[in-house]
Amino acid sequence: MLKIEKSIQTEYLLLSIILLIVGVVYYPGLESRFILDDHYNLSGLAAVKTEGYINFVFSGFAGPSGRPLSLITFAIQHNAWPNNPFQFKLFNLGIHLFNGILVFILSKMLISQLTYNKNEKIVFSLLLTFIWLIHTMQVSTVLYAVQRMTLLASTFTLLGIVLYIKGRKLLQSNKVNEGFAYMSFAVAGGTCLAILAKESGILLPLYILVIEIIFSPVLFKQKSYRIWAWAFLIFPLVALMMYLASSLGDTLSGYQTRTYSVDNRLFSQPIVLVQYLTNLIIPNPSDFALFHDDFPVSSGLLSPPKTLISILIITCLLITGFVYRNKFTLFSFAVFWFFAGHSLEASHVNLELYFEHRNYLPSIATSAVIASLAIYCYRRFSRSASIIFMSGYLVLVTLITYGEVMVWANPVRQAVEWARSHPGSVRALDTLAGAHLYVREYENASITYERILEVNERDFYPYL
Repeated sequence: MLKIEKSIQTEYLLLSIILLIVGVVYYPGLESRFILDDHYNLSGLAAVKTEGYINFVFSGFAGPSGRPLSLITFAIQHNAWPNNPFQFKLFNLGIHLFNGILVFILSKMLISQLTYNKNEKIVFSLLLTFIWLIHTMQVSTVLYAVQRMTLLASTFTLLGIVLYIKGRKLLQSNKVNEGFAYMSFAVAGGTCLAILAKESGILLPLYILVIEIIFSPVLFKQKSYRIWAWAFLIFPLVALMMYLASSLGDTLSGYQTRTYSVDNRLFSQPIVLVQYLTNLIIPNPSDFALFHDDFPVSSGLLSPPKTLISILIITCLLITGFVYRNKFTLFSFAVFWFFAGHSLEASHVNLELYFEHRNYLPSIATSAVIASLAIYCYRRFSRSASIIFMSGYLVLVTLITYGEVMVWANPVRQAVEWARSHPGSVRALDTLAGAHLYVREYENASITYERILEVNERDFYPYL
């Protein structure tokens, strides 16, 4: 009993160290400015003092739900708007770290069903959590104030999944009524709260279906569970599809304001998803930025050829994940978790082609694959070489993330870097021109505005 307690203490001590490292890495970026949609969504905070909280909380327009749960958290910080971004981003960082604890708990629950020994399970969970927390892909989610909506929706999604698995254990212990009650509360409550933070929370039932199909398909043989699954897991997803179908006309008409069509978006998304996967496994510093409005638009299977190649890669991953779901359980889980997480925002919905924050929860998949590969290499090959390689990978990712945080910490450098890495992005160039104006470099601002006209001669930024 004493050994178990010491093991748990060591486990959570290491987790605390991970959280501390992540906090230290992110700290310089907490003073970074408000940007882009921050002003669009949070400008109403100035009136909270005079008009009260209710008016702001229920005035949301970022999505169909209005996202009141997220707006409540912004409203309680209204005194910090617009001159104290530190408080907003510190709050975001706190949510991110709390989500890391939930990811750690979830990974322990999932890995308990696999043939790992006790130490391997602990190492796997710690590695997965650290990779997920520290990955460069998360920087724009944490330091972009308004993406608290993504962070909070993820919190309630993770809480719902963790509580669901706890309820499932009660069910498997023959505590049938208690188990179903726990599971029902977890899914219904978690999904509703997640949606009120951001609409992507509707994917909670889909995440659970992935877990069940990969880790516990035997449950579907029970009639009572199948009935429950139809009511709490499948019906919400069917309702989502019906909603998307009923609003198809409005969605398609919204593309009139875009420079691309719905067909272009659907052809482009396979390339986007493969690009996400590439950067999640091998982060490239020059690929990370808030602005990706210059992402190449695909107009067909061979325009560019990368479209067809990306579709083939995704198809191979899905087929491999399904065929080898029993032999390579974690890989299969990672494949279906990742694509489940992107199933809504990579569809026909009228959104930007590419945004890093869409990988916040899906990136658990790649973190799991990398952590499991580390355990596999430690088992099969040189232990010292495996430790050195994994340590080097973690240090490299941490340094890349720290570099990206420092870019956010310096507005002028941020504008220069984003314009350099995305020379075809109107938003990046406009941000650079604004930075030149801020430091009174009017000639450079004028040159940058001319570059915007070269990219898009119909753009209105230069004239403004």
